[in-house]
Amino acid sequence: MDFIGTIKESEEGISELSNISGQIRGNKIEFSKKYENLYEIDELGNQTTYAGPQYVFYSGIYDNTKDSFFGEWRIRTIYEYENGSKVTNDTTGYWQMARKSTDVV
Repeated sequence: MDFIGTIKESEEGISELSNISGQIRGNKIEFSKKYENLYEIDELGNQTTYAGPQYVFYSGIYDNTKDSFFGEWRIRTIYEYENGSKVTNDTTGYWQMARKSTDVV
C-alpha cells in the first residue's frame, strides 16, 4: 500500500508541517518526510533554520504485540563550503509510531 499526506510533529518536534510519502509492504514500512526548511539543533538545544528543503528517511517494521511501528530514521545533510568542497553527514536515530485514537479522519 502506498500513501501520501501531510504530518504535524508532536509539541517537542519541528513546528513546520511536512509532506510524507511512503509504502507499507507486509509488516515493513518505508517513508520520507520533506520539510521546506532545514533545521539544525546544536548540543545545547538551540535551533537554527536554513532555507531547505530537508528530507528525513524512515524504515521500520510493525510489531503486532505492541500495535505500533518502530525503526530507524536518517537525515543526510550535504555541507558546501566557500571553496567548493562538500562534506556529507548522516544523522540517524530511532523512532516509534502508534495510533492515539481509533478514529480515522
